[in-house]
Amino acid sequence: MGMVERARAAVLVEPRRIEIEEIAVPETGADDGILKVEATGVCGSDIPYYTGEIQGGMGRMPIILGHEIVGRVDRIGNEAAEKWNLREGDRIIVEEHIPCGHCDLCYGGLHKMCIKRRYGSMSTDVSPTLWGGYADAIYLDPNAVIYKADPKVPAELVTLFIPISNGIYWVQQVAGAGIGS
Repeated sequence: MGMVERARAAVLVEPRRIEIEEIAVPETGADDGILKVEATGVCGSDIPYYTGEIQGGMGRMPIILGHEIVGRVDRIGNEAAEKWNLREGDRIIVEEHIPCGHCDLCYGGLHKMCIKRRYGSMSTDVSPTLWGGYADAIYLDPNAVIYKADPKVPAELVTLFIPISNGIYWVQQVAGAGIGS
């Protein structure tokens, strides 16, 4: 697998204006990696970002949208490979939230509730820039939550993993529904 050196990205530079930019792919350290994006789903939440209804904080522009991401590990540091049980070429899904990885909630397996979590689609002003999935490659933060994906399943179906799993989580955790209810 050839290493990606530059990535094309659809950057939302202002409401309703996307520009294709070429961005240098950052070097990786021992605890992070680079994912070569195969496919990214379009989420309903992308629309208010695009129209400018969501700005500031997580919606601060310029931003690369796209958080329902599947791809193959392009490069990975040795600590990250061990932590995530990955090697270059593995196909993975990346969760949209990046937890802090150090609080009681994270240690207790409740990373979705981490009060210090960041959203994966951050402004391109935040180094190392490649956060969103509407790009050829994304940066794998040391605290990213990832899942291995079956290489036989079509990429466009794999992008449904995050929205479907989020829906199940919300029904169980927020609504309190369970099997048989």
